[in-house]
Amino acid sequence: AMDSRSLFVLLWMLLSSTSTGIKLDGNGYVDIVIAISSRVPQDDTLIGKIKDMVTEGSLYLYDALDKKVYFKEATILVPPQWNSKDFTKARTESYGKAKIIIDNANPAYGDEPYTNQYGECGAEGQYIHFTPNFLRDTTLIKPYGPKGRVLVHEWAHLRWGVYDEYSEEKPFYYSNGNVEATSKNIDGQLSDVTAGSPCQTDPRTSLPSKGCKFFPNKYQNTHSSIMYLPSLDSVSIDFTCSTNAKFNFDNSQSVACSI
Repeated sequence: AMDSRSLFVLLWMLLSSTSTGIKLDGNGYVDIVIAISSRVPQDDTLIGKIKDMVTEGSLYLYDALDKKVYFKEATILVPPQWNSKDFTKARTESYGKAKIIIDNANPAYGDEPYTNQYGECGAEGQYIHFTPNFLRDTTLIKPYGPKGRVLVHEWAHLRWGVYDEYSEEKPFYYSNGNVEATSKNIDGQLSDVTAGSPCQTDPRTSLPSKGCKFFPNKYQNTHSSIMYLPSLDSVSIDFTCSTNAKFNFDNSQSVACSI
């Protein structure tokens, strides 16, 4: 059974060292290093926010993978200029080796969490990036989802090399140019983001206008992969899809993994 009380050790940061990397101890992930950048001013509330995110994420992960794995132990690495009697000097941990980093916003992403992931399907990512503002600002739960759920979404990128099950490049309705009713049960509305009005349909092609976007209803009882939208509150979470279903999704996961 999972011990929901993840173990955290607060450490000073060393600039050069080696790390053994994340591994499984029984069913629990250990040696998870979460490093705060030296560019982040001291804010002890961040430590509590990180603990909350990992603890919540551990429960999500445990449920999503049929009670097989969870986060068992994590180390929070703080910058050397942070001062507290609660901190212990680091041994082999370093910011450069950490797989989860807390740093100021990347201009390309803002406060949106992301994983540096350039490999093929199944290849591990380099690191997960969270901003201090993402951890502190509760209003960011609405666009991105609960922080623990977001952590699990990014963890799947990092550890298992899976990709997002949505597309930023092609319209949500894109497949082969033909109109076909969806077989999936995600409720939502269609809105034209350029016109600020409901979507219009081209009478010749029966396709929505170029600026048409699908906005899922936030509260609904349905079953969906966490690699789709972690912000959907009431969906059942998993990483699997039915082998009996026919999928024509044009998203990062289907392209990278040839689904």
